[in-house]
Amino acid sequence: MSPVVELIEGIAAGQEPAFHALVLQEGPALLRFVRTLTPSQEAAEDALQEALVDILRGARGYRGGDARSWMFRVARNAAYRSHRRRSGQPERFEPLAELGARAGWGEESPYEKLGAAERRACLGR
Repeated sequence: MSPVVELIEGIAAGQEPAFHALVLQEGPALLRFVRTLTPSQEAAEDALQEALVDILRGARGYRGGDARSWMFRVARNAAYRSHRRRSGQPERFEPLAELGARAGWGEESPYEKLGAAERRACLGR
């Protein structure tokens, strides 16, 4: 078993020293990685902090495999979420049909409405 897996299992068991060890051992590499995905050092540090919280919360959900790859995926996702927040994009994307239904467009999707409008235009109505 790799040392990182042991630390993640320790975190999942609620061992605070395991989390501190993980931060000291893997934090610098994670920071370098998220720095390549973010526009500034400050944004990278924010994304790293978010990633570490996600790792702490998600340790029980770790299902095996390459532990470092799992941590880097968590960090990548945190960096992307951070970027969306900073750019004003929604954190969660909703299908256009759902937004249309909430806006009162009815059950017909915007794509169906567009198709109907194009057919009417072709028929001269």
